[in-house]
Amino acid sequence: MQNDKYSYYDKRVLYYLSKLDEWCIFLSNKNKGVRDMAAKKNFNLEEAIRQYEELSSIPEVVETSFRRQMAEMDIKANEKYAKEKGIEEGKAQGLAEGKAEGRIEGMTLKEREIAKNLLKQKVNMQIIMNATGLTKEEIEKCS
Repeated sequence: MQNDKYSYYDKRVLYYLSKLDEWCIFLSNKNKGVRDMAAKKNFNLEEAIRQYEELSSIPEVVETSFRRQMAEMDIKANEKYAKEKGIEEGKAQGLAEGKAEGRIEGMTLKEREIAKNLLKQKVNMQIIMNATGLTKEEIEKCS
């Protein structure tokens, strides 16, 4: 049973609606009273309601519609899962790459620190290069 307050409101709103608005209300509204009011203004809506009610009474059509809706929901759920999984894998890969870069950078800083200390002690350049794996140019930048 529909509340009179809403019924009055619905009737006033429907009076001012465009054809597109009428179709939007018809397609999105589960309230049969509102759909019927929209149909009174628009013959095409009335025919659509008639066909909808006719098709809704055929079990095979209802079953096919239900299966299609379930398939669409499955597709959306699979897409959501794939997106979340991709984001998760991307984060893990980014974290691993960041850690690897951090280790390399940390090792390079340590090697430069060692080279700097060896230079202060006047150790031969070739020995420093062999010990640290740095090039002559990299070692000279450390001083």
